[in-house]
Amino acid sequence: MAPNRIQLGHITIGIGETPLAYDIAVVSTDIHGNRGALNTSILKELGYSTGATLDNLNLKEGYDLVKEKGKIPVLFIVTIGEGATRKSLAQNLQASLGAYTDLFRDKNIWVPLLGTGSGRLKLQLSFDIIFEILFQFLESNFMISLPSGRQGEQLFQILNKRFKNTFQGTTADEIKQAASQFEGAKPDSEPIPDFSQGNALREAFGKHDFYFASYFFEDQDIGKDLLDNSRWGHGVNSIPSRVTDVRINDILFLSGASTGDPKGEGERIEVRAVGVVTSLYDETGYLGVAWREFDPFLHFNKYSRRYFETLIPIRDSDIDEILTAFLNQREELEDDIRALLPKEKIPFHDDKAVDNDQLGREPVAIAFVDLLKDDVFKNDFNYSFMVHLQGEWGAGKSSFLKLIKKHLQLGDGEKWVVVEYNAWQNQHIDPPWWTLIDQVYTESLKELPFLAKYKLILFEKARRIKEYSSWRNIISLTLLVVLLLLMFLFKDQVIDFFKGIVENENKTTAEEIGDFLKVATAIATFIGGVYGVVRLFTTPFFANSPQQVKTFVLRASDPQKKVKKHFKNLVENINGETRKKKKRTYGNNETYKERTRKRQLAIFIDDIDRCSKEFIIRLLEGIQTLFKENRVLFIVAGDKNWITKSFGEVYSDFAEDDRSKHKLGEFFVEKAFQLSLRLPNVSKQALENYWNYILGNRIKKKEGKKLRDIDSETKVEINRYLNGLREGIGSSDMIKEVQDEFNLEMDAATSVVIDAKNADGGKFNHLLSGFYQYVNTNPRSIKRLANAYTMTRSTLIAEQVDVEEKTLLWWLILEDLCHPLSNTVQTALKMQDFHETILQMTDQNNRRKCIEVYNDYVARIKDGHKLLTEIKALKGIKFDSGMEEN
Repeated sequence: MAPNRIQLGHITIGIGETPLAYDIAVVSTDIHGNRGALNTSILKELGYSTGATLDNLNLKEGYDLVKEKGKIPVLFIVTIGEGATRKSLAQNLQASLGAYTDLFRDKNIWVPLLGTGSGRLKLQLSFDIIFEILFQFLESNFMISLPSGRQGEQLFQILNKRFKNTFQGTTADEIKQAASQFEGAKPDSEPIPDFSQGNALREAFGKHDFYFASYFFEDQDIGKDLLDNSRWGHGVNSIPSRVTDVRINDILFLSGASTGDPKGEGERIEVRAVGVVTSLYDETGYLGVAWREFDPFLHFNKYSRRYFETLIPIRDSDIDEILTAFLNQREELEDDIRALLPKEKIPFHDDKAVDNDQLGREPVAIAFVDLLKDDVFKNDFNYSFMVHLQGEWGAGKSSFLKLIKKHLQLGDGEKWVVVEYNAWQNQHIDPPWWTLIDQVYTESLKELPFLAKYKLILFEKARRIKEYSSWRNIISLTLLVVLLLLMFLFKDQVIDFFKGIVENENKTTAEEIGDFLKVATAIATFIGGVYGVVRLFTTPFFANSPQQVKTFVLRASDPQKKVKKHFKNLVENINGETRKKKKRTYGNNETYKERTRKRQLAIFIDDIDRCSKEFIIRLLEGIQTLFKENRVLFIVAGDKNWITKSFGEVYSDFAEDDRSKHKLGEFFVEKAFQLSLRLPNVSKQALENYWNYILGNRIKKKEGKKLRDIDSETKVEINRYLNGLREGIGSSDMIKEVQDEFNLEMDAATSVVIDAKNADGGKFNHLLSGFYQYVNTNPRSIKRLANAYTMTRSTLIAEQVDVEEKTLLWWLILEDLCHPLSNTVQTALKMQDFHETILQMTDQNNRRKCIEVYNDYVARIKDGHKLLTEIKALKGIKFDSGMEEN
């Protein structure tokens, strides 16, 4: 027997054994047949297709056997189902081996430790359950393979000691003979403990999560304060670990070490009270909690240092055992918790935009921000970038803008100042461009550092005086300054003058009248000065209202030039832009101005599709004519149909009919924006999770790392892994595989896949080479096409929609040549509908190109229905697969 194996009759225990050397392999899965790190790696090792194999499982009985010709059969055991993992493992393993007794007779079966991944079973507990079941089936030979690594080796040493004086070294026949002599012969091992009480309590409160919440802070016992004030927290601005994961009505156990040692060195856990969360963490630094104290305190004797952190969720592998221990000490624990919970009702949710993603859209927001920072706003980029965010009313555009803002302002490098402009709230103010300038100024002040803020105030006030004040106001200001200066210089003479009036009593009537006039003149001068000051600061000197700006526009000789200059200087002040003269190092020695900046301005225009058509046109045209020459990111969120129709209606005099008006509107929108980005559709699973969030139901999502928790070493490992699978990147199967392989949340897995896909620039160039004769060779046009390709692909990956990349590029080129196709795709039932739209084009040159592009690609695609489905998917439209393509 090899030194790293233990022989126990028909059962052998080893470390890191491969399933390839055995007749049958056993793996675990959940009740839905989802991927896990174990079953994915084993299926790959045995040559199975992961996705196809798991999709075809029939797990109604809690197990299923998969067999393919030329491959080792695989027995799937459900370990994560409706009940506890340990219970599912024991029942389903026993049932499966019983069902396949004859098939498995005299076979060598490879069995790893099951339920230790998402099932959270400890390695030794998993072994004990498996060993007890396998010991009963004497007609087969089993290899229990412990995991490679330190934990597996430690467990092997423990088992080696345990079985030293039992059946170690015996053969299978000797075990059978012993079993026939007396029933129940087993090695000395502890029976599986009964935690059914705790499991029942956990199931009774399945919507809620359980936490240990420490009553220690900075080595001080603050338990009494927390109980007296119905709260939990530290009362500080820093957010305690994991507190943001807590929800209303989650259950907390107020806990610490029984000896009063905050680190809990070697001591059992002491629980003073149970509580239910009534309000979430806010600026006060506390969670609101309704507590019920225990007398006497409850205890849990198994020490675990992790449960002495500030706030920690109780692991699934521990919860049943802990709750069972508490119930043994306090039978009325369930009643305690129920008394604290409110009656069932749907929690209130306002409809404000939030930057906490509940719909799985954050990976697309991250990809968009990466595109802006890495590819668009480079050092040599010195003009505006207009983006249209497409989405219908109530689709979540405002929340998506919040996600973009959050990620723009994360990280090092150039800092972003984001101004949020609500078009609907400002549409009653005219002219629209003035409200935009004024809001850019006032909102930027909130985000600038102290010195930059007051520098901006000084420069902006000076600009408004210089650019918008009339000559009368400037003369008034000049005279006022002169008057105040004279009063200061001749203050002594003025004082003497008034003294003389009072002290000289022997005056004639004429002299008294003269003195009176002098006094009256002095008083009038003073009053006039005061009035001038008041008028100076209450009239349109600083152009603080739209009415004052209208006056300026009417009288100015070239108002557009002044407004453009004003906005340009405002943006430079906000961005902290400076220019230094430098000499070129090549050619002649002419000088040039090098621009440097500390910040970058972004303006988000929301709710434009709630405004009148006149306001929409004036606002967008104002941006195009007055502000486009400045380095600013503009994102306009609104329904494209609403904006297009507004342009068509306002310029209806230039159109012959409704169809011409729509074309005209599309032309304006096309020219206004460099990139159009649609909101990602919400997956079925994300929608279900969001619905349960609204209802207050808690769903156990797959645990995994968030994107922010992935360290640099793991990122390198993920990239290396993806590079080895380059051809499959972007598929829905790939995202699930990455999620399982590296234990990531779905959003994190989606983000890393999108990032890896977008880093492969050579793929786009290769695809583009097949369409070069149809693409405008203007560099800006190619860049625009590349940006649209990148963002559409990122959106499809996030939606887990599989579309051929060549189809994606083909459609973007075709749509750019023939704009009406974007409308046809909404109603098309067959590919011929697109062809008919192209034939109706009036531009003969473009029509010829479109026909060539269309026919060349469609001729190579045999499945027209599949192509139509993919085209609709590009636009976020679900197509009924039951409809026939003719």
